[in-house]
Amino acid sequence: MKLSGQSSDPKTKTHYNNCLSNFGANEGALGEVSETQQLLKSGDYNWVNMCASTIMSDVDDCISGNSLGTPPFQDASELPKYAGVVTQVAQIILILTNFLLN
Repeated sequence: MKLSGQSSDPKTKTHYNNCLSNFGANEGALGEVSETQQLLKSGDYNWVNMCASTIMSDVDDCISGNSLGTPPFQDASELPKYAGVVTQVAQIILILTNFLLN
């Protein structure tokens, strides 16, 4: 939310508000992380795998910031760097769950 408040450009504000939704606890990556924790405890590795994929999709939706037919958003903030770390963690979860499923 801080990034959204730092800009007066409506396109930038919209992008960061969309990212907030993509990372949010209700329908975003944070909600998926919470669900993933519960699924790991229950041993449901197929669903853990699905949740990790959804986390990566949510992050990608934020970072690309493009709607159908529009160019990607050029984000000069630190957000893409930190979002990349979230993606890497989700990739590690995918690798581990694939190993546990075999």
